[in-house]
Amino acid sequence: MKHKLIAEGRTATIHEWDDTYVVKLFRDWVDPAYIAYEARLGAFAASLTDLVPSFGGVVDVNGKQGLLYARVDGENLWVYAHRQQWDVPALAQDLAKLQFDIHQLPLPLEHPVPTIQDRLHKEIMEVDLLSEEKRGQLAETLATLTGNVLLHGDFHPANVMKTSAGLMVIDWPNALIGPPVAEVARLDIIFYGHNINDDKPDWQKQGELSFFRTYRDTYFELADLNQADYEQWLPIMAAQRLHEGFPNQEAWLLDVIERYS
Repeated sequence: MKHKLIAEGRTATIHEWDDTYVVKLFRDWVDPAYIAYEARLGAFAASLTDLVPSFGGVVDVNGKQGLLYARVDGENLWVYAHRQQWDVPALAQDLAKLQFDIHQLPLPLEHPVPTIQDRLHKEIMEVDLLSEEKRGQLAETLATLTGNVLLHGDFHPANVMKTSAGLMVIDWPNALIGPPVAEVARLDIIFYGHNINDDKPDWQKQGELSFFRTYRDTYFELADLNQADYEQWLPIMAAQRLHEGFPNQEAWLLDVIERYS
């Protein structure tokens, strides 16, 4: 049976399934254990709130494993914001409010989500561009920065859908438990990093950074965040981006690490 292609990414393609669900079909090289892990996190996040598309289960499509997620009609917030530029300040505020609402979700005592320390400690220690001393320093700082809220793990406008019913957050395989400030700091690194050595015109770069600053200021006000705590997370998130691999950002990321650690 063929299912119409909707979108595709590095690890999977998204196809129509029926009137209720889409199916995420994974590439042949993706480890089945990873698929099962994503299924657990997607189901868990959806069980907590209607801000996340519901999870429909695991299916087999012509020998490939797939995950069913509720159809979400609309477009991602990043695309929408570029098309509706006059509405950018309000959209940035809405993004912050959405993230704040997710961070307020009560968590059960037992859940499948790892802590941010578990994930990032491993990633930091694998960054060969950092000295052993610097990796150790960042790992020591990370161990002290605890928190107990649900983090998306890769929260940015392209993972947020603007629908007729409001904003919804998709793609939860990177979910973590940690402090809210960590997720805001990661988005800082993402936004500024994407404007390094970029061919976009200056007006577009400034518009995107203005979007981020409005989002950040709104979230800081909602959550009463501390600037010093925020800056502690910047070198840690820069190290995580080094681990993820962005060659054109390496010099800038290393500079962030040196300036804030």
